Amino acid sequence: MKIIENMLVMMALMVLATNCSHTKGLSSANKTAEQSIEAAKVGGKAGEAISRYMDRQASEIRTDLPTNVTVSTKDEAVTLIYQGDSLFKDSTSTTLTPAAKTHLNNLAGTLRKYKNTNIVVEGYTALTNDLHKDVEFSSDRAKTVAQYLESQKVGGKRIKYVGYGAASPLAQNNTQQGRVQNRRIEMAIYANDSLKTQAKNGQLPY
Repeated sequence: MKIIENMLVMMALMVLATNCSHTKGLSSANKTAEQSIEAAKVGGKAGEAISRYMDRQASEIRTDLPTNVTVSTKDEAVTLIYQGDSLFKDSTSTTLTPAAKTHLNNLAGTLRKYKNTNIVVEGYTALTNDLHKDVEFSSDRAKTVAQYLESQKVGGKRIKYVGYGAASPLAQNNTQQGRVQNRRIEMAIYANDSLKTQAKNGQLPY
């Protein structure tokens, strides 16, 4: 199973490398959100300060949260999971719903306020008979979210996106409920170099 998952991740990165058309500052991710978070960690007192900064940001995000979304803080980062097709018109769509746009407008406001962060948007889908299309579909969904955040004046250079197809499933694909769980958007928000420098110099207000 792990071999298959690694193959899907490699396929995702290959598809993005060959097919991705960048929009303004947006670009495809060359590593997973988990890897980005790990690389951004500073630890020590600076890491504690960054964690407090992320806790405040997460608290503001939670004030206006739609259903089927979870927000958590860990390892000096904020993670969001949009379960199922909650952001999109239906299970085959890459078009955001009006409610999703309202939420992303609010999220963009928080991201603008906490500007010294970077964001990775990851798309996942249920396994089908066409792995290549799975990757493209999940990538298109992630790109849609990333582009919308950019349209709301979240700097494009802060945002990266990637679609991993059916990699890292949360449930079995042999039931409707399981397939819905596996179709999702995950987002990671983590410190950029400026925030890390401020934290190390004791300059964060939190």
